[in-house]
Amino acid sequence: MAHKKVNLQWITKASSRRATFRRRRDGIKKKVDELATLCGTKVGVVLYGENQDKPLAWPNDSEAKAMFQKFIDMPDYGERFKKTQNQEELLSNRIPKLQHQVSRLEHENYKREISFLLYESMDGQRPGLIGTTEKERTSLGEMVEEKTKKVKERIRQLRQLGIWQGKGAAPEPPLPLQLGSSSAQPLAPYTFNEIQTSLVPAVGHVPPQQQDWIASLTNNGGEHGTIVSRPFVGSSGGVDMLHPYNMDYFSRFP
Repeated sequence: MAHKKVNLQWITKASSRRATFRRRRDGIKKKVDELATLCGTKVGVVLYGENQDKPLAWPNDSEAKAMFQKFIDMPDYGERFKKTQNQEELLSNRIPKLQHQVSRLEHENYKREISFLLYESMDGQRPGLIGTTEKERTSLGEMVEEKTKKVKERIRQLRQLGIWQGKGAAPEPPLPLQLGSSSAQPLAPYTFNEIQTSLVPAVGHVPPQQQDWIASLTNNGGEHGTIVSRPFVGSSGGVDMLHPYNMDYFSRFP
């Protein structure tokens, strides 16, 4: 599970700040212990807590003092301070990164504003682009050109795939069948022999497998009393249904 991103700023609440210090301190001690054990290196840590006179040293005061003294006695000054930074240098290095982040976010927000302006214009809420500056109109024109190029490129790809056939707008997909509408009216059932001549031309070409199935159903129609009915036909059309039943079964009812 990914860790939650930490907001790097000073914790104003004193109790939360002390609890965070204790938790982070124990985490650092665990990490340096793993580093010293797994890699066989000498590690020394000194932590100064808030309102604490004596700092916390790891692994202990004497070993930490010996390691820091060895570091101070190094003759090469440049090697010793090669990767060290003071507070001023740390903040100076962070300023350009933050400025770049602010600039990127401002650019993204401006693009969203131009997109919103485009949608308003398409919806008729900005007739003649009233209330817009020259910069906004220029950016709006550039965005329209960019989107137009993307649409043309997509059409070209669809034509290469054989999907796009026409020069105009793409045909709309057929509407789904809606059963049980308020305007549905039941129709009387009729035999399968009566619908043979009307059903097949309406459907079009019937595959051989379906032709065999229709033929077998026709032969058995007289024996089992198979009928075909359209239960509901509304404004959006109906669906043909096959209802096999035994005439003797219904003869028992009045």
